Amino acid sequence: MPDHTDPMSQGYVGIVSNKRRKTREREHRQNRRIPAGFVVTWLAENLTRFEAAKIEWEHRKQRHIGWNTKQGGGKFIRNLMEQMEASPVSTT
Repeated sequence: MPDHTDPMSQGYVGIVSNKRRKTREREHRQNRRIPAGFVVTWLAENLTRFEAAKIEWEHRKQRHIGWNTKQGGGKFIRNLMEQMEASPVSTT
């Protein structure tokens, strides 16, 4: 939505390849869960799958944030990032 300015708590955050962009946007426009009139804003482009999943996980660490119903990042990234947060690297 045009008034959504905080991607950490508003809207939908997801990952899509360049080949599937138009198809995914059309699917979202047909989805009744996402309000009509939504605006697509790309947070980042030309990332590896790992980089994109990490950004998605950082924006959707829990379920039911914004329009997302699931945690972001995929299972592998979530497990990896949760392990990294649980045992931070010492700098001393």
